[in-house]
Amino acid sequence: MQPFMIGTLLLLFARSAVAQPSPAQSHIEALAHFRTGMVALESERYEEAEAEFQRAIRLEADFEGALYGLGQTFMRKRQYPDALKAYVDCREAFNHNAAAEAMGDVVADQRLRDQIDVLKDTERNLQRTSQASTPQNLAAATQRIHSHIQLLENRRARRDHDSPQSVPAGLSMALGSAYFRLGRYEDAEREYKAAVAVTPSFGEAHSNLAALYLVTERYELAEAEVKAAEKSGFKVNPALKSDIEKRKKTGGR
Repeated sequence: MQPFMIGTLLLLFARSAVAQPSPAQSHIEALAHFRTGMVALESERYEEAEAEFQRAIRLEADFEGALYGLGQTFMRKRQYPDALKAYVDCREAFNHNAAAEAMGDVVADQRLRDQIDVLKDTERNLQRTSQASTPQNLAAATQRIHSHIQLLENRRARRDHDSPQSVPAGLSMALGSAYFRLGRYEDAEREYKAAVAVTPSFGEAHSNLAALYLVTERYELAEAEVKAAEKSGFKVNPALKSDIEKRKKTGGR
């Protein structure tokens, strides 16, 4: 091979090495984008949040936290088809990562820990700086992040106890909400039921099922779900309870 060609190939390989960051570096950069995206999401800067989550996903395709955050962002923007796709991709990433962790993949386990740490930092910073616009928004934002943390920590707990890795209840409920907004009620019902099957005391999922049963004119089932939600300590919207009672009395009219 001619010296000129050898030199050219070496230069191309060198450029390729520079252009492609290592997996570890990509992970660090993805975490940084995830962190920025979470702050932007809870500060209601949705365009920025979307861009940051997308950057994280480009660096790490199976980044569950970023995919879930992207779904939340699209739900806030009322882009329900996009939200559904993000949540479906998140479920696929969950299944892939859970399989890797079950095989003892140390890297997959560390990535899970890193996501949890970022979310905990975001929760603390949000409470300290009160970035949400109102006290009510702050409480809601904190609860959303806490639910996201629980979603990932529950997976760690199941893995540590060698339990089957069911899709987290929070993710199933998010899928159900996206389906519901799209008018795909059978799919929404399936996902809400999957959520309460994993976590029977999931009050919000029971409440969402009650709303679905109201829309589909199954009033006795709606009342039962309201009771299940309240039994878990969840405060059901009084308007929902009133609507169920009225529609039941009038036969849906």
